[in-house]
Amino acid sequence: MLSPEVRDAVQRDLWMVAEGEHNDKPIAIRFRQELRKAKDISGYPSLLLINWDYEADSQGMPTDAALAQWAEEHPPVAEVFVFPGRNGAI
Repeated sequence: MLSPEVRDAVQRDLWMVAEGEHNDKPIAIRFRQELRKAKDISGYPSLLLINWDYEADSQGMPTDAALAQWAEEHPPVAEVFVFPGRNGAI
C-alpha cells in the first residue's frame, strides 16, 4: 500500500528533468523530486534503468522512429513507459 505522500506525488505526476553531458554525449534523467521527501517509498521497491543505442535527433534524444522500434521490440515495458506524443519519454 502506498503512503499518502507517495500516492499524492504519483497523482500529481510532476517530473523534474536533469540534462547534461557524460563522456561528450547528452544525458537526460527524469525523476519525481517529491518522492525524495516521502517518508515511506516502500510501494516502489525497484529502480528501472533503461539504456540502449538509438538513432538520435539534433538534441541527442531518440527519434520518433527509434522510440517506435524500441516499443515494438519491448511491448510489456513500452505499455508502461512510452507516452505517445512525448519524444524521448521513457
